[in-house]
Amino acid sequence: MAKKPKLPLLTESDTPEMRKAVQALKDHGVLVTRPSEHQLKIGPWNYWPGTGKVTKDGGPKIMARGLESLLDMLPRRPQTIRLSDGD
Repeated sequence: MAKKPKLPLLTESDTPEMRKAVQALKDHGVLVTRPSEHQLKIGPWNYWPGTGKVTKDGGPKIMARGLESLLDMLPRRPQTIRLSDGD
């Protein structure tokens, strides 16, 4: 069976919630894909910006909802610290 073509992360018809979620996930430093028009996928995590629903593949039901809850569940990107060279 042929795989569906991947959707772009953003389209012109996206809701403000989808745009905000994509930007927040990029800022968080995680790899995000878009398997459907309404869903984002981050590793084993799934997020639907329109409803705020969060699931984890093979995991129990997650009661928390919303972008902030999702970001709290994801590992944080290591911060780069730049040291001044005396300029």
